[in-house]
Formats: sequence, C-alpha cells, structure tokens
Amino acid sequence: MKREARTFEILVPAMACAFVYGSIRKQMKNYFVAGMIFLAIGLVRLQQDIFKQQSRWPIELLILGALLMVSATRYAAIKMAVARLVRRRA
Repeated sequence: MKREARTFEILVPAMACAFVYGSIRKQMKNYFVAGMIFLAIGLVRLQQDIFKQQSRWPIELLILGALLMVSATRYAAIKMAVARLVRRRA
C-alpha cells in the first residue's frame, strides 16, 4: 500500500502539469486553473511527505516559479533568439 500511495503522490503533480500544458495549447482557462490547483495540492503533499524537514525545496520552487514567470513575459524574444541560433547552425 505504501508504494501505491507514493506512486499516486508523484503521479498527481505530473498529470496536473500535463493538464496545464495541454490547456495552454487549447487556450482553455478553466482547465488551466484546475490543473494549477491540483498541481499546488500535489506539490504541498509531496512537501509534507517526501521532503520533510527540508526548507530548501519550497525556496527552490519559489525561485523556479519566479524565473518561469519572467521568462514567460519574454517568450516571444526568447523564441526568436532560439530560432536565430538554430538557423545559424543549420
């Protein structure tokens, strides 16, 4: 039973991420919000069970989230820069 519970604890955030990314492609805000809620719940559950007594994990998540938000605001510029790099190498 312990192994099955651990599998679902890891599977919930993974599937929530897939749900979020799928909703972005389809531009469905309701699915995006639901996926983010389940992702948050899954990450909190992982923090409580797997990463007990480790304060570094939530801080790293906070920093990663902030970096992702900043990169999302610069998405067009980043996409164009990557396309230029690929064209130069080809």
